Amino acid sequence: MILKLEKKEHEKTNDSNLILLEKGNKLKVKANKKSEFLFIAGKPIGEPIARGGPFVMNTKAEILEAIQDYNNGTFAKY
Repeated sequence: MILKLEKKEHEKTNDSNLILLEKGNKLKVKANKKSEFLFIAGKPIGEPIARGGPFVMNTKAEILEAIQDYNNGTFAKY
């Protein structure tokens, strides 16, 4: 899949990659095979972003803690 925002192309979008796009007016998506994608937009919150697996936190240490909590079954309790 190729995502193109204005003049900047993001060609490496294989296997569930997260791509942070900058503000623009036009988004073009092209795929060579059947594909799905999720587009989420929001205002920047001015905080650092750390990614690891399905988790998005502010620091790598928080990612490691979330993974440990998930593996221990204590990640989310309702």
